[in-house]
Amino acid sequence: MAITVSSLYPATGSLEWTSIVDGTSHLIGGGDYRPPSNESVKNNLLLARNGSAKRCPFSGMDINGIEESLAEGKVKRVLPISHFKPKIPERILLDPETFCKTFPYHILFNDDLVIMHSGSKLQQFCPLINDEGATLKDILILDHPEIELTSENIFLFLNMIFMATLKKEAMAPHMPVVSIRGQMVWMPDSHLYVFLCSPQLTSLNDLRDRKMHFSDIASHDLTRDLILFNQQRIAEVELAKQLEQKKEELRTLMRDLELEKKKTDTLLYSMLPKEVANDLRDGKKVEAGEFQQVTISFSDIVRFTDMCSQCDPIQIVHLLNEMYVVFDELTSLHNVYKVETIRDAYMTVGGLPIPNETHAEQVACFGLGQVEGVKSISSPVTGEIIQIRVGIHTGPVVAGVVGVKMPRYCLFGDTVNTASRIESHSLPGKVHISPSTYRAIKGKGFECEARGGMEIKGKGRMMTHFVIARSNQTNDDDTDSASDSASDSASDSASDEGDDALTCHDGNEVRAPVIINEPNHEQSTNKDDLTTTRAGKTVPSGVETQASTSTSPSSDVTERRTSSALCTVL
Repeated sequence: MAITVSSLYPATGSLEWTSIVDGTSHLIGGGDYRPPSNESVKNNLLLARNGSAKRCPFSGMDINGIEESLAEGKVKRVLPISHFKPKIPERILLDPETFCKTFPYHILFNDDLVIMHSGSKLQQFCPLINDEGATLKDILILDHPEIELTSENIFLFLNMIFMATLKKEAMAPHMPVVSIRGQMVWMPDSHLYVFLCSPQLTSLNDLRDRKMHFSDIASHDLTRDLILFNQQRIAEVELAKQLEQKKEELRTLMRDLELEKKKTDTLLYSMLPKEVANDLRDGKKVEAGEFQQVTISFSDIVRFTDMCSQCDPIQIVHLLNEMYVVFDELTSLHNVYKVETIRDAYMTVGGLPIPNETHAEQVACFGLGQVEGVKSISSPVTGEIIQIRVGIHTGPVVAGVVGVKMPRYCLFGDTVNTASRIESHSLPGKVHISPSTYRAIKGKGFECEARGGMEIKGKGRMMTHFVIARSNQTNDDDTDSASDSASDSASDSASDEGDDALTCHDGNEVRAPVIINEPNHEQSTNKDDLTTTRAGKTVPSGVETQASTSTSPSSDVTERRTSSALCTVL
């Protein structure tokens, strides 16, 4: 490697050398003294040879080899780095026009602050700068450093960045105020100062506010890069704000969507069981299923037909709504499913769509709750507390979703018909249960009263019971012997009236259900008719007139409209 020796430090015997190949300089040892002449370098090499530094730690070359290269003339030049002086031309070959355009914001002034010449853009924005004898104080106000604007003070603060604002009266018409910043340079030969400055801008908005263009900034000026960098940063910040705003809007929409979904689910679950509704929403096909043991409950209002004929329809609507609200709360409390309502009839089932072992107990408790719940509801006709009948039966059914438009979860089977018959033979304020339901709740803590044998149309004679209350202790013998005679008399009285018209102990009629496809029923209803005619009067469908007092009990039996889904016997 050929090297150029720069200097040697006699105080420490350290050598500094410069590589001709890559131009790097290295210092062998340490020291802070640099001899100015080449002759001293040769002398210091002799001292280094006799000193402690024998080899170069960077190149591995012997110091003796460096001396030989210097003596043989292999070293082209000896250049002390610390005393480098650039070659200065006698005169600048740059013409004034090019200089003023290259440095469009420079100001050249003397010790008296009189402006000698300035850059082209400053002349464009500040015409006063071209006036004869114009001084620095006439065109700008010094913002930083906070000193009086004199040549002496400028000389003292040459190493600082100067910031100033061009005066409004010096600017061109309709041109906003422009701030400039830059470096003051002192030229000792001419005793002149030059203020090399540029506009103080940070973004494209600043350019627009000052009615300037990007081309008004010199190409070599870093202000261009600063504006572009800040503009990119501003764009990123604005994009981040927009993204955050969109995220917040999405979060709000998600919350609103979740609320709407809950409302939709609540409405859907009121029409179909939750499990069935979820399957339908997921696009799954819900097949009809057979349930071996469920418990079905029917209830209706005593003398509802007479009530409808004596008050306005809107009063009936309010009455049914008040009653159904109470019943709906009870269904949630006792975990039973509300199948549907038909006029004043309220149908529920326990043990489906998810089978359980306590369905009979749940429905029995629900029936007792119904009887207690209506004690706060009064009749719009008499103002007295209304009474309901409840009938419960346990058995197998088939359940499935029927229809596409407004689909319904319907029950099919003889159990539905039997439950409706049990309700029709019940007494006001009583929960009437079939033998199968009695066996299901026997010994489960219910207090029951034997009613005795009852002739149930299409079923023959059944030993039915009334559920009186739910006791705290389990009792296997739920019958009350004191009530047997009353039950027998009620059974006999019901049998004497025949299959279709039954009279209870209190004289209230018991309405037999209408069974589709069963012959010899006494009255039928065309559900497509909009009106019903009775006793020569036409009234809206769903509101029946009171029967004539001269009509016999058997002919006064009123028809109760039921859906085919509840009356079809599989």
